[in-house]
Amino acid sequence: MKRLSYKFIRLLLAAALIPIVIFGAISIYSSRKVAYETVVQGNQNVARRAAGEIGIYLKNSVDTMKTLADNLSNVNLNPAQKERIIKNYVIDYGRLEEILLVDQSTGETISSRPENDFREILNSNEFKIPMGGKIYSSDVFISSSLAPMMKISVPVLHLNKVVGALIGNFNLIDMWKLVDSIRIEDTGFAFVVTDSGRLIAHGNDNRKADVIRGDNLSGLPLFKPVFSGDSRPVIYREKGRAKVLSVASEVVLPDGRKWAVAIEQSTAEAFRAVHILTIELVVLVLVFLVLMSLIGYLGGKSISDPLKELVSATGKVAGGDLNTRVRIQSRDELSDLGDSFNKMAGKLGELTEEIRRKERIATFGRLAAGLVHDLRHPIQNIQNSSNLIVQKPDDPQIRKVFKNTLEREFNNINEFLDRLRNLTKPSPIQMIKIEVNGFISEILRIYRNDSSLDKIEWIEELDPKIPGIMADRFVLERGCKNILTNAIEAVNGQGKIKITTRADGHFVYLEICDNGPGIPPEKLKNIFEDFTTTKRRGLGLGLATTRKLVEEIGGQIEIDSQPGQGTKVMFVFPA
Repeated sequence: MKRLSYKFIRLLLAAALIPIVIFGAISIYSSRKVAYETVVQGNQNVARRAAGEIGIYLKNSVDTMKTLADNLSNVNLNPAQKERIIKNYVIDYGRLEEILLVDQSTGETISSRPENDFREILNSNEFKIPMGGKIYSSDVFISSSLAPMMKISVPVLHLNKVVGALIGNFNLIDMWKLVDSIRIEDTGFAFVVTDSGRLIAHGNDNRKADVIRGDNLSGLPLFKPVFSGDSRPVIYREKGRAKVLSVASEVVLPDGRKWAVAIEQSTAEAFRAVHILTIELVVLVLVFLVLMSLIGYLGGKSISDPLKELVSATGKVAGGDLNTRVRIQSRDELSDLGDSFNKMAGKLGELTEEIRRKERIATFGRLAAGLVHDLRHPIQNIQNSSNLIVQKPDDPQIRKVFKNTLEREFNNINEFLDRLRNLTKPSPIQMIKIEVNGFISEILRIYRNDSSLDKIEWIEELDPKIPGIMADRFVLERGCKNILTNAIEAVNGQGKIKITTRADGHFVYLEICDNGPGIPPEKLKNIFEDFTTTKRRGLGLGLATTRKLVEEIGGQIEIDSQPGQGTKVMFVFPA
């Protein structure tokens, strides 16, 4: 016992204090560096993602104009048909507020607003540049309604020859909304500047007036580096404002010009965690120094410390920290006891990791089942439309249905994939006003056009006086399609499916009824739980997923079924 006590005193006094001081200094330096890089990298990632989304937003706008130009280049179209196509684009494409077609070969000038006089445009760049075969995009300007706008012009080709120009006025409100949605803690905001330094969007409400005025920010320290390809962070202080950390990322416009998306956050807030961590580490090192000195001074009692260490480690293991290990390097019985403890903790860690691995496998299985279930509907709809257009390829109505089905279902698939990508974060819900009758009629049109469902009798009793509801259109469509698919499977493709809408002043009700075999009472009470199904091959995720979707957008779902009499599913939403 004396040998253990003396040995511990000597080792503690000779080797404990110096390593603790060195370790503390290295830890403080490394922790500050890592924390700083983490903050900067996080803000840079936000800026890059925002720049990418704005770039896609602008590219889609140009692609829309190109597609429209291709459609209008058909020589068989008369001016009235071209005008109708242009007006339909303005109606269907929410970002487009106005379109002008100038056909130099025929002298036609067709606009979605024919009452306007566009003669002065013929001498402007928005006409001359596309007539030279290039894409033109104007500077962002603020409309009379205080909305950001941009003109985009593309050449109209016929037989690879430029015969005219197509000019569109695009509303950039969605870009403002994207910038407004980016917030980092309390002082982190995003803003967008052009390569001339003009401010065109800012997420800080206090800076909206600067956007309207078109303030020039070319004097900021981050301006020149970002447009020269240098994405390193910059710390500076604007006049009258706090010091900020700023990072930026480029956005390349279709005509080659550049914008920059920047993220600004006050350094006091951005590096607050760094300062706190530094203080904590310093305090921690000082505490350890004091403790080690006291333990060395009280070395006579050190024989009990290895036992205390074992007791403490046992408590950590009992609390779930299976990485806890003890270091008892003495050549005595305590060392043997420490080795046995470490072996025990290691074995427990292996067993726990095996349990976690099996849990992950089970979770991935549930996720895969959900993927199959949610992607089956849009893929089936695309397949049905493809079969229909193969049967009647020359029918214009069938082609229009096919095009609309593709656009809608691919948008649904993309929306689903975006939400899957953000699985670790709350799904963004986009609540809009929905006219229920038109919405359900649009969905039913998909099933009515499916020749494999010709034997089903679709009955619609839609109350024309019901008010609209607030809901996420994508989420509501997924829920309705889940229920309709269940009804189709229940009637085995040859029964009756009745859809009813009604309201009572406070709530709007949407009912889907079928005359299938119904659901047994013992299964009905658990029908909304995951992996509960009445089908031989079902995964049991449809109704469970549907309830989660409906509740997510503020509604409720109820189900009533009697064996042999069919099933009724009712959605309830506040009016």
